Formats: sequence, structure tokens, C-alpha cells
Amino acid sequence: MELDSSCMDIKNYLLVPLFCFITGCGGDSKVVEDDFVSTGIEPNAFGKVIDSKVIGLRYKSGEYRGITEENGEYGYILGEQVQFFVGDIAIGYEVEPKDILTPYELANNNSFEALNIARFLQSLDDDSILDNGIQIIESSHTLAKSKTIDFLSQEWSVPFDESSELVRLIYSLTSQTAFGSRPLISASDAYYHFSSTNIELMNDLQERIVNEIDVSNCTVSTDCKVFVVEPVRLDLCLLADKYVYSNLSTPVDIIEMLAEERLKLRDINSDLKAIANVNDNSTGFCSINEQSGLLSCNSEQQCEF
Repeated sequence: MELDSSCMDIKNYLLVPLFCFITGCGGDSKVVEDDFVSTGIEPNAFGKVIDSKVIGLRYKSGEYRGITEENGEYGYILGEQVQFFVGDIAIGYEVEPKDILTPYELANNNSFEALNIARFLQSLDDDSILDNGIQIIESSHTLAKSKTIDFLSQEWSVPFDESSELVRLIYSLTSQTAFGSRPLISASDAYYHFSSTNIELMNDLQERIVNEIDVSNCTVSTDCKVFVVEPVRLDLCLLADKYVYSNLSTPVDIIEMLAEERLKLRDINSDLKAIANVNDNSTGFCSINEQSGLLSCNSEQQCEF
């Protein structure tokens, strides 16, 4: 819903919501203000929105308003939640800010809704080349004024025909993009891209796990453990890397937390695959396990098999 002229005459941004509430020229709480500028407010923490980096997405955190930048970066106010928009279309919910937010977090951990959000955002990419990032241009925001989308609707479960309201909306929102008007991306294509993003995150977690492992000397064999990090692949699982470390000097709780995050991403991908109805025989994922090994300390007091 566009603000009327009486609202547009108000120069102080912070007065607009109150004025429009009184005069009835505004919309509901999910409507994004036209100027989308925060006056005198600066974020004090930052994160990123990715399914590839998502650039140009509007958001609000408390009284702060912003637009995601070159690497999908967003700012937020500590203690406040954050919500993202394309025009007036709310992308999921108000959520707790994190270093990395994906459609899964924006959907409040609902895989079905997450895949639909991914389909929507990927469909709006300016040049339709997802590997270089998802760029939401200003005209898409303008065309999305007074629009809403139910990402939980069961209509997403069936193929959309060209006459469907959502497909016509995507054609409209992309009409001024570099690539031009296009239909809604398929569930399977959205899955493959979103899952590749999750795989990159899993690989990052694996690297962090390896960096936490301490391969320093131990004094008795009971101090030694093996941590098995299995690589993530789209086809077959290769031989796992095994790291011998001292249980006394490695922060096991941190490793376990990172491993749980990685397994969660694996499970998310598995759910997305089922929702997208992707028919292939490979799981595409391997897991991380911590297990005891038959170890001893050698003459140099180092853990070994």
C-alpha cells in the first residue's frame, strides 16, 4: 500500500508510522516504509544472508532499517530480531540474528517453507546467474508493494501453471531485471542450489573442526582419541580423514557443537530433497562421528594407532 501525500509530507521518518496509524494511510506491521531509511540509528552487530549471497534484500531490526549489501551483509541491533522483505512481501518471520542466515532460518526452521523462500528469492535474481549471488533490484521492491505471499501454502506442492497468481507475480517482479521476465524456478532447481549452499557451510564447519583439534603430545594412551571427519560429496563418500588428538587439550565441547551443526545441515538437505521430490539414489551426504580408538603413546609421547 503506498503512502498518501499527507504521509509523504512528514519529514521525520520516526513520525511516519504514528502519523499513518492515526490517519489510516499506512498498512499492517509487515509493510516496508517507502524511503526505508533509519534516521540517527546505527547497527551494532552484523551478519550475512546467503543462498549464494543475497544482495538488495530489505530488512528491519528494531527501529533500524537497511538493505543487504555486497556480500549479503546486514546490520542489526543487539537484542532485537530481524525481518527481511521484498517490497511489502515478508520473507519468512522475525528471527534471531545470526552470523549466517539462510532461507531455513528465515522460515523459522521449516524445511517446506524454506524451500519456497529459496524458490522465490532465486527467481528474482537480476541476471538469473545464481553462482554470482542473488541480486534483488529496486524495481522488484517497487513492484512488490501491497503484495503478500504465503510460503506455507500447499499450492507450492503442485506444479504452477502460467495462469497462477504466483507465476504472474514472478513475471511482474522480474520484468525490469537484466535477464527479463521469467517464471517461478522449479522446486528441484531451487533444491540443488540451496543444498550446494548448505554443503559449503558443512565444509566450512569441517575446517573449523580440524582447526580445533589439538594434535599435541599425550602422556598416557587414555588421553588419546580419534575424531573422524567424513567429507561431504554429492555422489559417494570418500575415505574419512582421521585425526588423533589429546582429549585433555582439545576443546571437545566445541567440536561436538560444530559437528552437531554440520549434521543438522545434512538433515536439512535431506528434508529439502524429499520436499523437492528429487529422484536420485545417492544421499549426497556423509556424517561426522566421534569415536574412541585403540591408541597408545609412542616413544616420543605422541598418540598413535
